[in-house]
Amino acid sequence: MKRPTRRVKYQRILVTLPGCHRFPTCATMTEPLTIQLPGNPKTTFLPLDTLPANHEHRIPFGEKHLLENQPASVRILRQSITGWQFDMWLYRTDSKKQTTLLVNTALGRVFFLYVLGGTFHFRTTDHADAVLRQGNCLAVYVPAGTCTIMLDTGSHTLFGFSLPYGYLVWLRQHHPELAELAERWKTRPEELFALPACKIDKTVWRTFAQIKNCPKRGAELDGALKVYLARLVALYTNRLNEPELSNHERNDRFG
Repeated sequence: MKRPTRRVKYQRILVTLPGCHRFPTCATMTEPLTIQLPGNPKTTFLPLDTLPANHEHRIPFGEKHLLENQPASVRILRQSITGWQFDMWLYRTDSKKQTTLLVNTALGRVFFLYVLGGTFHFRTTDHADAVLRQGNCLAVYVPAGTCTIMLDTGSHTLFGFSLPYGYLVWLRQHHPELAELAERWKTRPEELFALPACKIDKTVWRTFAQIKNCPKRGAELDGALKVYLARLVALYTNRLNEPELSNHERNDRFG
C-alpha cells in the first residue's frame, strides 16, 4: 500500500560530491565536497585542528572541516582523505530544521554508502523516491546530474568511499556481484543504479574500528586504507549472497 505523502518545506543547500565538475566546478577527483548555503553563497568549509569532544565517529588521520550557516541552523562536519583511486569521507550533519541537499555529479561514479545515523531521503535522477536508513549500506552508481537528499531535523551521519570505473572493473574480477554495476555504468551511464541495501553487521563495524585505529601514515597509509576498503567491498558482496537477505533489504529503492 502506498503511503500518503506529506509536503514539508526544506532549506536548500547545494552539494557537489568528490570527483565532480559541475556547480561549483571541481577539476579532479581530489576536490573536496563543496556546499553553497542559501543566502550566503560564499560560505565554505573551514579547517579544524581537532574534532568536538563529543563527536562519536572519527577518522584521526583525515582532514577535518566544518561548515555552518548563520544563524546556525545547519552544521556539517567533514572528515576526509583522498588516496590513489579512492576518496573516503565521513559527514555528520546537524540540522535544526528540515533541510534539502542538491547533490550534483558531472561525471558518473560508484559510491559505497554506510548510514551510521539518521535517515537520508533521496529523489533520484529518474524522479523516484528512495530511502537509506540507519544501519544500512549499499553500492550505487550515480550518473551525471542532480539528485535531492532531504534530511529531517536532527543528526545524520554518512560514511562512504567512491571509486573510479577502472578500479571497479578490476574489483569485478574478484567480486562478480559488482558486474551489473559496472555494466550499467558502461552501457546506461545516464541512469542511477543501486545494488540491494544490506545491514551493517559486526564484521563491518570491526573494519571501521581498524580504519580508525590504523597506525600507518604517509604512503603506507594509502595502501592500508585500500586493503580495508577492499575488505568492506568483500563483506558487502558476501552479504548479497546470503539467502536470509530479506525482501526489504533487496529493495532496489535502497533500504
